[in-house]
Amino acid sequence: MRKTAGEMMLWIHSYGPFTIPKKESWVIVGSGPSATRNALESIDSHKGIVSLNGVISAIPRTDVHLVSHFEDYFMASPYFDKAKTIFIANPMHVGFRCLPVTAYQILDLPYYSANPMDIRFFEKDVSLESSVTRENTLYVESNIATAAVHLLHRNGVEEFETIGVDGGLGHSDAFPDVYYYGSVFKNSYEKGHAEFHSTIKKFGMKDKVYA
Repeated sequence: MRKTAGEMMLWIHSYGPFTIPKKESWVIVGSGPSATRNALESIDSHKGIVSLNGVISAIPRTDVHLVSHFEDYFMASPYFDKAKTIFIANPMHVGFRCLPVTAYQILDLPYYSANPMDIRFFEKDVSLESSVTRENTLYVESNIATAAVHLLHRNGVEEFETIGVDGGLGHSDAFPDVYYYGSVFKNSYEKGHAEFHSTIKKFGMKDKVYA
């Protein structure tokens, strides 16, 4: 059913809810070298999937998709129908520069009015300590995977697996169109991977590579 203009304005300026379906187990999927096509296609159907940024373009299905940057939104949005729920940072940022753009500025509101999807918004918080006390935020400093960890933690998940959350440089050939910052932002990639593991440790969670 098409949403009214008033409903669209309430939606575009809202955050959450941050609940996700109960699953037997969860896998976070990034675009790193270990995310081969065979690995993506072999994920058990009973496992919940949290996919990150441009990964949705090549993954067969996903339960929850997270988008944090302007470039990633435009690459991922044509594939949103693969996801049951989409979380979009609001505001988003352009590349790694501190230039925020709001969902209201970017999203095609007439399209989403006529084609409703379960799209929800979150505010990025660069402090893990403050993010756990604020209802509208997920922790993202330089790695969207930390937001996925935070979201799982908020839903009582204690253990999860990963595919393509590898750290370092390079990305899988399964994602030829993924917006890749690597060679320019090598330090940010390394910092982001350290943040990912630090977040897991601070939440008392456990992760392992999907096999």
